[in-house]
Amino acid sequence: MKFFIKLIKYLFPKTFEILDQKRVRFKMRKPLKWASNNCSDTGKFMKNIDIKIFNETNEFKKKFESRAERILSKSKVWQGGGGAYDFLYFLVMKTKPFVVLETGVASGFSTNAILTALKNLQFGQLYSSDLPYPNTEGSKEAIGILVEEENKKNWTLCIDGDEKCLKKINDNIKRIDIFHYDSDKSYESRKFAWDILKSKFEKNTIIIYDDIHNNFHFRDLVNQLKVEYKVFKFENKYVGIFVYGGKLEFNYFFSPMLPDG
Repeated sequence: MKFFIKLIKYLFPKTFEILDQKRVRFKMRKPLKWASNNCSDTGKFMKNIDIKIFNETNEFKKKFESRAERILSKSKVWQGGGGAYDFLYFLVMKTKPFVVLETGVASGFSTNAILTALKNLQFGQLYSSDLPYPNTEGSKEAIGILVEEENKKNWTLCIDGDEKCLKKINDNIKRIDIFHYDSDKSYESRKFAWDILKSKFEKNTIIIYDDIHNNFHFRDLVNQLKVEYKVFKFENKYVGIFVYGGKLEFNYFFSPMLPDG
C-alpha cells in the first residue's frame, strides 16, 4: 500500500496533492465540529477578566496591524497570518509571566505581541522555536520580520526546529509560565512538545494551542488532565487554552524567579 501511494505521488504529483488535501479536510471534519461547538467569545472573555487591559490590547492591535501590513507588503516570503496575537498580548499583560515559550514564529505576529507586553512590564523572557521553510529563498531571514528591534533583548530564538530547539530550551530554563504552541499541526508533533516540556509546567502555567481544529490532540489532552478549558475562534482558526493546575483563572501574577542556592 505504501509503495502504491509513493508511486501515485511520483507519477501524478498534482493529482496526489489534490487527493491529499481532500483527505486532510475529511480528517478535520470531526475536530473542526468539536472546536466550533465548544467555542466562546474572545472579546467577552477578555473584558470580563480586565476591561482596562482589554482596551489597551485593542489599541496595541490597531497600531501593530498597520505596521505589519507595511512590512509584509515588501516581503517576498509569505509565512501565514497573525492568529491570536492580541489574545497573547492580553494574557502576558494580565498575568505578568517571567518565562514564555512559543513554537512557531513565522513572520512574528505572536512573537512581537508577547515581546511588546514583556517590554511594557519591564521583565520576562521569551524563548522561541522555529524552522525555516525548506528550499525557500529568504525564509531564514524572514523569521520574526515583524519583531521590533527594541524588543529583541528579551528574546531567545532557536531556528533548528522543535525536535532540537525544545530540548535545548528545556535544559536552560527552570519553569514555563506561558506555553504557546503554533508549529507543526500534527497530533504527534503536539504530543512531542508536550512530553518534552511538561516537567517545567507548574500549577498556574497557561497552555495555549493554535489550530486545534486540525486534530483531536487538544480535546484528548484536556480530557486526560480533567481541566477547565476555553476555545476561541481567530480568522477561521480555533485556539484552545487551559491552566495546567486545572482552574481557568487569571486573578494571580507569576512569582519572580529565585536564584540558585
